[in-house]
Amino acid sequence: MTAAVLLIATMLDPAGSVAQRNDACYALRGQRSAAHVAAFERALADRVVRTCAARDLREAGAVDTLIAALGGTNADIQMAAARELGEMRDARALDSLGRAAVGANVMVAASAIDALGAYEDKSALPYLLRAALQPNVAGMNALQQAARMHDAAVLPIARKVMERGDIAAQVVALTI
Repeated sequence: MTAAVLLIATMLDPAGSVAQRNDACYALRGQRSAAHVAAFERALADRVVRTCAARDLREAGAVDTLIAALGGTNADIQMAAARELGEMRDARALDSLGRAAVGANVMVAASAIDALGAYEDKSALPYLLRAALQPNVAGMNALQQAARMHDAAVLPIARKVMERGDIAAQVVALTI
């Protein structure tokens, strides 16, 4: 057995300890082959190594795999994928992050909004503005992230939020 195959087997072995499995996952960091990406993708379903596997996917440049994970139904996997996509700041992920930012699961939406807020240019601004219209905590978070971009397009959204009866949202809008 080659070292990489042994590490993959250890990472995916449910009988291994948390430390052994995460050590194996960490040792695989930087691997980019299709076999490694497939192993990291499988590992996303395992809560023990999920965070490490998601990071390994980012390090492997597996944008499409992370986008697919974000579009899944497991909220924990979606949040991990959103976090890593935000670190990558790849334009291909914007549409998927934008959809997740207005999704029904507020935790996934918050993760997607944080990821959109990580983009250094204003390419994420339209997605943040759409999410800012949500009447929930995710909407307030999106409004705050959008405001950090110092763009005049945020002001009309802040004014709409001011018209709502939600005092917390109004406080956020007032700061803008």
